[in-house]
Amino acid sequence: MANYYYVKAGGISSGASDDGGRSATKLTTSFTTMGTGGYYDSLFAVFNGGPATAPTAGDIICVSDAHAKSYTVNTILAITDGTLIYSVDDTAASVYKRGASEITSGTFDLTFFNSTISKAAYSKGVEYISGDDITACTGEHQKLTLEDCLIGFAGTGTDKLTVGGKDDTQLVLKNVNMTAGSPSQYINILDSTLIWTGGSLDSSINVLTLGSGSSGSAVIIEDVNLVNLNTAISTNMSQVGNDMFTLDANRVTLASGVVLDSSTPVVAKFAEVRGNALKIGSDTNGFSSFYLKNYVGEVSKDTETYRIAGVTDQADGKFSAAMVGNTNVSIAQPLAFELSNFFVDTDDYTGSITFEVAFCIEGTSQPAVINNSQFHIEVEHADGADDTLGVVVSSAGTPLDATNHTTTTGEWAVDGAFNIQMTDSVTVSIGGSAGNIASGVVRVNAYLTINVDSIQAGDLFFVCRKVDVS
Repeated sequence: MANYYYVKAGGISSGASDDGGRSATKLTTSFTTMGTGGYYDSLFAVFNGGPATAPTAGDIICVSDAHAKSYTVNTILAITDGTLIYSVDDTAASVYKRGASEITSGTFDLTFFNSTISKAAYSKGVEYISGDDITACTGEHQKLTLEDCLIGFAGTGTDKLTVGGKDDTQLVLKNVNMTAGSPSQYINILDSTLIWTGGSLDSSINVLTLGSGSSGSAVIIEDVNLVNLNTAISTNMSQVGNDMFTLDANRVTLASGVVLDSSTPVVAKFAEVRGNALKIGSDTNGFSSFYLKNYVGEVSKDTETYRIAGVTDQADGKFSAAMVGNTNVSIAQPLAFELSNFFVDTDDYTGSITFEVAFCIEGTSQPAVINNSQFHIEVEHADGADDTLGVVVSSAGTPLDATNHTTTTGEWAVDGAFNIQMTDSVTVSIGGSAGNIASGVVRVNAYLTINVDSIQAGDLFFVCRKVDVS
């Protein structure tokens, strides 16, 4: 069974070897009732010899919401693997209440673990503030989860919150607010993973995450308000060796002009930056912006060239996806983008179903038609013989047998004087045989294998995210 350890500033100190603040059963009393001999002075005291019986995996650390510990030295909390830390009501120790705080003052660092061995710990409701650097994880297979709290810096230097030092380390933030004392402060992602879900950046900083290391890192941010970010979510993520960096930002609020990634070169060969359901600048009516950047190009929302019968959002009206391949794009390395996914009921159709995608090339002079080796779509659907399996159907041709796409007119509102409008489609038979389509979720992806600007200088490529189904 778990032991319970109680913490409030002014209690039993580190090294005391005193079990007065430990209980084999959960306490419901107030910290006043416990008295200073009934709790430990700090988290450091709990994990550094305060108790005679040291915490082990599964033990619960209950920290008074009135607890405010200030350290005046560099502090390694040395949290024990598998322990759980909760901020609790000072008047009722069995009730969760956010508010406890652990702070290093001046220019002193705060570190959570004391070694590079595999560890995992969880903390909810306890605020962690450092006068200088914070180190969350330092060893291989370490994981720290912080929930419903504040983390940040009291100092004004170029301080950082470091995640990593070895492969497979992870910092998880759930409904966490981050604060900073200087715009130059940031999160250092060192061969590791940051997952931040819910919460906000409460102070102005320039770049949220900066990459270092060479084995690969990932940043996943969802449902976080980053409106106080000045420049970019990430930078330097793809400049270290052949770093396989991934940034996923979903339902994130950003200020106008802020980008997802500002790395130079743009991205390393196996890196990718993805953003979906973004709210940027004056886009106040909905999370409607999207963005993709990788080694071969980028995709972004465009509101000046769009299909008239295409998609609409409340913030910007009609829009399309601008796909820009660079000099690295090719059949071997296409610029791939998910246009849409949706449920299809085959009972609504007879015989077969056609999925059609419209696209447009705009230029300073008349663009040429392109073929299905240069742009194509893929449709993923449930298999007729076994709907637990998926089938991928492609419209792609090879350079040996490619056919030109069908041209249309009058379907697009365009920004320039010259354009060519085209469609691409895939038709799948309905039935119970392998390769037929069954009712289920369909995903449609677009693949661009050329830099249209290299065919004719100034050409731009746009695709509609609405898929016509008939």
